[in-house]
Amino acid sequence: MALIGALALSLGAARVATRDHSVTYKLSLAAPEEPNAIYLTRWHLGQVTATFDDGSLEPLTYRTRAHVYDGCYWQGTETLRPINKTQFAYEYSEQILSCDPDAVPLRKTPRKGIVTVEKI
Repeated sequence: MALIGALALSLGAARVATRDHSVTYKLSLAAPEEPNAIYLTRWHLGQVTATFDDGSLEPLTYRTRAHVYDGCYWQGTETLRPINKTQFAYEYSEQILSCDPDAVPLRKTPRKGIVTVEKI
């Protein structure tokens, strides 16, 4: 009986040790937007979430590619770097990957901001 109890206790301890401690956050962006500018950002697609082990924020990079009406194929890069337990510093940049021969590329619109995290 004692052996069965010890075995059950050790299995329970192993189960606790392997329990998932990840935390999912909703990410809210506060960054300026120029009128009539195009931003290839995750936030224009809807709610953005991220999951981190033990809830500790880690740097993130999102890349979004799209053909834009200027005749060019663009990549938007969003870089998030933790600045405290509830916020990231946000940087957005764009790169033209290719253009049609007669394209007139739009002006690039880099920006900086803050991303705040909220537990879901």
